[in-house]
Amino acid sequence: MAQLPLRPAGRATVFPEDTGFTIQDAVTVARQWDVDSIWLGAKSLSAIRAPNQFRLSFFSPHKSNLSTDQVIQPHGLDLAHTRHTSIGTFTTAGVRFSVLIFFPNGARSQTHASANSLSLARFRDLYDEIILPAIHETVPDHVRQEIPGSYDLIYAKSRAHQEKPGTGRWSAEDESRSYRLAYGIPASILPQFWAAVVRNANQHRVESKKGDSVPYFQHPRLLFQAHDLKNTFAAESLHESLVLFRDAVLAGLDPAQIDMHSCWLDVGMRDHVRTPSRSSTRGSLNHHHPCEPWTLLWKSDCCRHLHDQIVSMAPDAPLEATYYRPHLLRDVGGYYMKSKSTRKSKPGHPEARSPGVIRAKAYNCSKELFGVMFSDYQLFSSGFLPLLAFDEVMLKDLAATDQSRQRAFVSQLNRSRLLDAWDANKRHMRAISSLKRHSNFGVRKEVTLRLDVILAMWASGRLEPDQSPHTGPMCWEVPLDPPPPPSSSSSSSRPIVGEQQHWPFWVIPTKMLTAFVSAQAARFILPLDHIFSEIQWHHRLLIQLRRLILLGRYSHYIPRSSSVVS
Repeated sequence: MAQLPLRPAGRATVFPEDTGFTIQDAVTVARQWDVDSIWLGAKSLSAIRAPNQFRLSFFSPHKSNLSTDQVIQPHGLDLAHTRHTSIGTFTTAGVRFSVLIFFPNGARSQTHASANSLSLARFRDLYDEIILPAIHETVPDHVRQEIPGSYDLIYAKSRAHQEKPGTGRWSAEDESRSYRLAYGIPASILPQFWAAVVRNANQHRVESKKGDSVPYFQHPRLLFQAHDLKNTFAAESLHESLVLFRDAVLAGLDPAQIDMHSCWLDVGMRDHVRTPSRSSTRGSLNHHHPCEPWTLLWKSDCCRHLHDQIVSMAPDAPLEATYYRPHLLRDVGGYYMKSKSTRKSKPGHPEARSPGVIRAKAYNCSKELFGVMFSDYQLFSSGFLPLLAFDEVMLKDLAATDQSRQRAFVSQLNRSRLLDAWDANKRHMRAISSLKRHSNFGVRKEVTLRLDVILAMWASGRLEPDQSPHTGPMCWEVPLDPPPPPSSSSSSSRPIVGEQQHWPFWVIPTKMLTAFVSAQAARFILPLDHIFSEIQWHHRLLIQLRRLILLGRYSHYIPRSSSVVS
């Protein structure tokens, strides 16, 4: 296991002097505040103010559903286990929200996204008996003429690719299904439209398997959610970030139609090395590397200290903490904490009387360097890649045993496709290791707080820099060189400012981190690459031997020439 050398408290750098890197005396670390995720429990679609427009959509993909257990409980709902589906989107000041509708009276669902959605039979009820009648009743003709009039027509449009022989799915040239089945409804008619939807939902009954009449869609609930907004609301102080949130989001919504106890924000901050301006670098003494990119990494002990601080704020709250060890480094850490719901305590419930931090995390932003486009995917993480270590017969046997569960992928499990996937992973890693332009990567902390608590603290001035200095613009000079050993003559002198300052993060050149992770990857890739190549060589040799055997077996059928060439 790799480990970082222990250094005095005043030093943040982690590498010895013989690494070959030219080290600056100090770096400037600055802080950025932001709002990353927004969860708003709405009472009605009329919460969307004009000139914003709601885009009603049909048959939204399952991936838009909430598939993991959530700490927050807008409207008191267990989100991942309550039947729900996305019914559209809206955008206010450039922030795009997904609109989810939940049915508390529906059958309790499983946690994966395809199971907590609606069945086709329930979609038929939702569209034919609830939403489409509300559209026919409240939406003007010029808008209604674009919207399909029945579930059957919506379903036929969503499967239009099947109308072409041999076409099993939408092609790359086709527009997305969700885009074609999305229709704008002006904000001015949303109050009447939603009132009709709720009335139809409360009146409709679904017959159960036992023959009972069940109010499956009764009392529907709405949730507006938006994610990945770090750079949208980034500012030097928390006050400025909240001002951006207020002007962009709250100004586009009707507060009377929002349940403030069912709204949550992920508020975070990022500390990162600030790149000096060109004018300052011209006169810098570090002329060899005036703009060396740096990466900050959380110290593992400081992640545990962060958890102790959160526990001290709410000692009676049941908390679950998980610690991570990025890149197998002993002294580098990551942290995730969430509150546990019990019979006596439900921290994410709207009626919780002592709302506090119900979720917190600390992670290294350098994960973006080694990350990929989708959060549920990682390099070399496919469970099928190890099949390359088996011969063709074993590969087919193992694929057949998994046929019932992975039916859609069995036809693709052959050696050539697996080799293509293996080569694609290596290509990705090679692109990372060969980077010429590096960036400054910071560290991030993020907490989830209820919106009414944030607004109350903001209104009382507790988030102002004069009362809470850490929420304001912050900038430090972090020394990288170790402090000189004290001498007897200077033992009584005062220490240099920052010499004994504790820094909760390590400071490493980004180039060094990339080289280190690439070396780790090479130790994993090269042996496996050799094993896979040997198997491939033996596979080809076996094919050649079979051909020779067949050639020898049927050689007497091959005509021979009667002439001899001397």
